[in-house]
Amino acid sequence: MMHKLTLTPCDFAQGLMKTYENAARRSGYPVTGQTTYDCRKLDVAQNIQEAWIAYYHDDTLAKLPHLSEADVTQKVMSLLLNYGAKVSPMLSDNEVLIHPGFTSEAA
Repeated sequence: MMHKLTLTPCDFAQGLMKTYENAARRSGYPVTGQTTYDCRKLDVAQNIQEAWIAYYHDDTLAKLPHLSEADVTQKVMSLLLNYGAKVSPMLSDNEVLIHPGFTSEAA
């Protein structure tokens, strides 16, 4: 069963993993140190992705100040392409849609 939830800005302001953990917790999943997330099974609102971009942009610049803006953008977009949830135009600000299989426990 799918779960649509509304997150607070604090729930998604610190990047992908914190967002995934917070979404799982808000859906009632008992998050542990062994919990894994499948980003393909989560849809997010556009403003959540924008918050991730800002977070990783600032984080990358702080850690690698010598990079050009183009290089920073490339790093951020590569991260989101590989590990970020997809944006759904059907969701309002702060909303996520959790599909079955989003969370599981590593063996």
